Amino acid sequence: MNQQQEMQKKVQEYQQIQKEQQELQEYKQELEDNLEELETTKDAIDELKKKEKGEEVMVPLGSGAYIKSELEETDEIIVNIGAEAYSTKEPEEAKDLLSRRKDKIEEAMEEVGETIEENQEQMKKLVPEIQKMRQEAQGQ
Repeated sequence: MNQQQEMQKKVQEYQQIQKEQQELQEYKQELEDNLEELETTKDAIDELKKKEKGEEVMVPLGSGAYIKSELEETDEIIVNIGAEAYSTKEPEEAKDLLSRRKDKIEEAMEEVGETIEENQEQMKKLVPEIQKMRQEAQGQ
């Protein structure tokens, strides 16, 4: 492999890592959004425990839209347990489930962060190699 091909290979490697970094950053943002949503949900469960049966509440529909509704139950929460299956849980059980999900998300965020750091190190190593190859190519 000649020097021009070697340099092109290094540039492509750099660009691939750069693309992966962008995807990892987007994934990390999604994880952060999920964490925030989990915390909001846990807070909402705490607020529901303070409410009485028959009390009026605002139920979010999404995108900032709500409907008014009367509480029929305050001691049972329906949660998604995966694969679009749902289960009824007591508020504390639901919060425990959400806490376990939060732990898994935090673990994933840590792994993503480590991969991002590793990629940054690889990119730092590639830059001087590419620059040196370019200078050598210009000198010939």
